[in-house]
Parts: sequence; C-alpha cells; structure tokens
Amino acid sequence: MSDKGLSIFEQEAPKIKENFLEPLEKNEKLQQRFHDENVNRKRFDGEYQRDFTRILYASAFRRLQGKMQLFAIQSDQFIRNRLTHSLEVAQIARSIATKIGYDKTDIYVVEACALAHDIGNPPFGHAGERHLNKICKEFGGFEGNAQTFRILTTIEQKRNEFQGLNLTYRTLLGVLKYYNMFDPENSSNQKFIYEEDYKLVESIVDNTGVVLRTLDVQIVDLADEIAYAAHDLEDGLRTGNFTAEDILHDFYRKVKNKKCKEKLEEILNGSREKAGFKKKNVSSSEFNKLYQKEISSCIINTLINDIGIVDLSEEEKEKRGTKAKQEIGFVNYKELASGLKSVIYDCAIRRDGVKFYEDNGNAMISWLYDFYLNNSDYLPPEYRYNTIVEQFYKNKDNIPNAVNQERLIVDYLAGMMDEYVKTTYNHLKSLEESKK
Repeated sequence: MSDKGLSIFEQEAPKIKENFLEPLEKNEKLQQRFHDENVNRKRFDGEYQRDFTRILYASAFRRLQGKMQLFAIQSDQFIRNRLTHSLEVAQIARSIATKIGYDKTDIYVVEACALAHDIGNPPFGHAGERHLNKICKEFGGFEGNAQTFRILTTIEQKRNEFQGLNLTYRTLLGVLKYYNMFDPENSSNQKFIYEEDYKLVESIVDNTGVVLRTLDVQIVDLADEIAYAAHDLEDGLRTGNFTAEDILHDFYRKVKNKKCKEKLEEILNGSREKAGFKKKNVSSSEFNKLYQKEISSCIINTLINDIGIVDLSEEEKEKRGTKAKQEIGFVNYKELASGLKSVIYDCAIRRDGVKFYEDNGNAMISWLYDFYLNNSDYLPPEYRYNTIVEQFYKNKDNIPNAVNQERLIVDYLAGMMDEYVKTTYNHLKSLEESKK
C-alpha cells in the first residue's frame, strides 16, 4: 500500500487502461472474423458476447468437467476439475478487467478467453500433455494452448461451410499465450502454437497491426496463475494431500524471495486467526473448512492487488514470443504465485495415487493411439482423414500438411475426458482380445 492507502493495482489501473486497453478498444478490425456469416440473430451487446456464448456452449468446453485439474477425479471427492477451474479463472479475470476499466461489452472478451484458456488440455493433466507431445514430435508436436487455438479455429464446428467457431480476431488473440512456432529440436520444453496456426495468427497481426500479447490474454494468464495458487492449495488441504505446514516448509526451502516467504506466513497466520483458531465456539471441523477458504481468499486478494506494469526479461519475451518491453504482472509477489504452484504440484505428485493415475492414463493413451492408427474406421467420422478432405478440401492439391490421420487421432484423444479414455480403452482392448 502507498501513503494514499491505494494498492499497487489501484495506482496502476489508469496507466494500464491508457497503455494497453485503449489501443484495443479503438481497433475496429479486431471485431472481424475469418468467415462471413449470414447471421439473422442480432446480439444487442455486441460481437464479443457472441464469442462468449459460442465457447460456453461448445462441447469441448463441457468436456472439461471430466478432465483433472491437479488431483485425480474421483466420484467421492468434491474437488476442482478443468471446468470449475475455468469458471473460477473467468471470475478472477472479470474482477481484474473491471478494475482496469473494461466496459461491459469488452468484458465478454476476457470472460470468453478465460473459459477457453484450458479447452485444449488433454486428459490426465500436464502428464497427458507431455505424453501427447512425445507422440506428436514427428508431426508438429502437442501443446495445450496450441490445441486450444486449434479447437477454436478448426475442430469445434459451428457451420457446415467452415471449420472452427469463427470467433473474432480479438478473442482468438486473447487465448494466444505463446507466439512461437513448434521447434522439433526443442519440443520438450518449448511453448508454441502449431505451424499452420502460426501463419493464421500472422495474417491477423498483419491485418490489425496488433502487438502481441494483447492485454486480454495477459489478464487471463494472471487470473490462471492466481487460481492455481489459491484453489489448488485449497483442494490439497481439503483432501488431506498435504497440510499448511507442509506447504510453508517446502516454500521456505525452495523460494529465495524473503518478502514472498514472509507474505505467505502472514497469510497463513492471519487466516488461522480469522477462521477462529482456539475459539471455544468453533469446532475443529468448522475451523478447518473456514481456514482453507480464508487462505484461498487472502491469496487471491494479495495477488490481484499486486498487479501492475512490469518490465519483461529477454527470457520472458522469448518464451512468450513477444516484442513488447512491458506487460502487466505481479510487482512484488511474482514468486508467491509461481512458488506456490510449484510447491503444491510437488506435494501432490508425491502421493502415489496421483502419479499412478497419470501414468496409467498415459499408457492407455498410447495403446489407443496405436489402435486407431491401424483401425481408423473405429474413429468418429469427423476424425477420419477421408471425411475431412471430402468435406473441406475440394481441391486435393490444397490439402495442408497439418491435415493427416495422425494429427486427427491426437485431436480425438486430446478431447476425451479421463473416464472416457478408460471406458474406450477397456472396450477396444476386450474387442482385440476376442479376435485372438
């Protein structure tokens, strides 16, 4: 807080609006779409609301309910999945955008992008993402954010005459966390988009003159980091995967920033007091529930109020694929967010159940990939090479390299829910066994 009693974010918000938001608001080309549509249903709140509803009603968005966030999905555990995580990211992003000064029309962009930000994540979490990237190394790689862009522009279909949801340029750029093309020599650590989509983004940038990354995606990115730090911690505490003391101990071991260490300890101690620690009228069960929720709320509040304009290092610019010198970010507590994310993941993965869940899932994905490669007739029609070519490529000479059966199989597998992978694997495995 400053002498005026304002948080960093409150002080910086007017400057963020002037430097980052107003150029987007003035750029009318960002409301354009790749395909003209004969739309007879007028949206009184603008084109971005149309984008929001198209994502909200997309089957790829609904399938997030069956994909793990951090912990394995279990019917007897009320924990977050990718869908609830995305809804919470949208709420945090809306709060940030409102404070910056977005009008009610433009807020739909941020919410739409937040809903879509994880839509490309495969089953079995980040382990599934890494595994599919290994499978795809020879034909363009696999990356969750890259797959999000591919789903919105190619896989999820809105009309018969074109592929994708045909979203506005601004919404498409608002999900683009990384503007780097796939590099097969650096595929294990690289964040990228697919080659054909890189060219698509290039055409948008050339048409609109926008400098990437846009403010919309910066907001969603920060909201995602905040949700990871707060909500994954809350889930881990509630399920007993670790204690607050475990997190604080590992945080002190791994994070060097003294200010961030002290802030986390302050949050934990303050939350304990607010939750009624040692009070006679508060049961231990009630205290634990209140304690977990209070920690989550305090982390969210701390990180939102720490947002301001920050300089980007050369490493950050290279990773994100941006030429911008500044973006919005955490001014004092960047390592609080990143440190919590890392420590929580390490604590969770030490549990045998999480590791087994991921490894078992990857084994099933590998088997299904090989099966479909040799039995493409078992794929849904929209994931068969011949069907796609017949519907969208009348001129066989214009078929892009990205259109191949291997990529279509990965598209299908990446869209599956965790439980559907198991069901499909068991069914097809039994079928194979019966033929012997």
